[in-house]
Amino acid sequence: MINQNILSGIADPKYRRREDIEKYIHDEFLSKPDRYPEHQHLNNAMLHVYTIESLNAKGYERYGKIKYISDDLMFILTGIDFLLILNEEIWDSTPDIRRKAIIDHFLFKVKAQYEWECPETQKVVKGEFDDIPKDPGINLRFQTTKSGRFRWKIVKPIGEFPEIIKRYGGWNVDVQDIKNSFNEN
Repeated sequence: MINQNILSGIADPKYRRREDIEKYIHDEFLSKPDRYPEHQHLNNAMLHVYTIESLNAKGYERYGKIKYISDDLMFILTGIDFLLILNEEIWDSTPDIRRKAIIDHFLFKVKAQYEWECPETQKVVKGEFDDIPKDPGINLRFQTTKSGRFRWKIVKPIGEFPEIIKRYGGWNVDVQDIKNSFNEN
């Protein structure tokens, strides 16, 4: 019997799994709760990283994209919550500080869905990390699907930009344009 990856029949051969980048993400972000507390929920997720030679969209080079494996069957077969697909050309030619900004940007897009009991009403409240009350006595837990899987959501966070700019400055042309427009106003 031939030993194959579960995705080998599904995945396009132009995608290469990059366990070195997965380790980089773990070592640089997930294992540093003091530096990146907003990403610690991702220690409960399985993230695989793939690269593709080039990734274009509407006339410009994309850094990559993150995809949530929302189908429970695919999750059961693979154990993967997220796929991060990076533009290999950009990744391989980018200095480390910019790589950190790229990964930080994508990690900000992943939001865990939580639930807790409201101390005043005793009803279960659902929300994201930013919605959690600062009351240390709440019983916080991940929301789960009917199959018992943690519930996640990919968002397009404008709220990430102050944190990203604070950490990395104007790390790309788009962020520099946003930063300049804020400075002008």
